[in-house]
Amino acid sequence: MATASVQHEFDLPVDALWDLVGTFGNMSKWTGLPPETCVSDGEEVGAIRTLSLPNGGTIIDRLDAKSEYSYSYSITNMEEAPLPFSSYKATLAVQPLSDTRSRLDWGGEFTPDQMTEAETVAFAQNMYQRGLDMMIRAAANL
Repeated sequence: MATASVQHEFDLPVDALWDLVGTFGNMSKWTGLPPETCVSDGEEVGAIRTLSLPNGGTIIDRLDAKSEYSYSYSITNMEEAPLPFSSYKATLAVQPLSDTRSRLDWGGEFTPDQMTEAETVAFAQNMYQRGLDMMIRAAANL
């Protein structure tokens, strides 16, 4: 399995950062996309969210684990998802650094498919970075 990840420190208390990024079924808070692009069936372990992509593709994630400030998920429709992976699991977590600062860690492990491992890692790293950039912009508007 290959891995990729991003980290960023925010000038936000952990509860505020988690409120922004921590709802498995509501990515619109930090993506700025309409809520219908991320539809969730539940919020507990086993919940399914469907992400509708601008190119018409769909990614279906299953919530595999959840704690106070983290969740792990896996993609369940790997055959149809427009991604260069044959398996994919990720974790998004935040932790307090002080009363007013917190850190976000987001990363995953995956099996490359359709690309070399180096190309797939670069693809995943770019995917996480684009998401992190959206989170940074959203946090700046709080």
